[in-house]
Amino acid sequence: MTPERWRLVSRLYHDAAARPAPERERFVREAAGGDAGIADQVMSLLAQSSGDSFLGDPAGSIVASDGGGPLAVPGTRLGR
Repeated sequence: MTPERWRLVSRLYHDAAARPAPERERFVREAAGGDAGIADQVMSLLAQSSGDSFLGDPAGSIVASDGGGPLAVPGTRLGR
């Protein structure tokens, strides 16, 4: 990706991230001016940064549970 295209992706990403989630895709597609590659890259970055993936969740929220709460809590020592 050229530096110019990366600057455009970065600008669109930040502009879209500042908008409410339901408006982002329409904004990105319009702002990309018909360049599907740019729009797809921005949408991919937005998807990765949203809380919709396990990468966006705090580690404690995805720790295995015994049904009565998380098995590991802050301060828990794992291993020896």
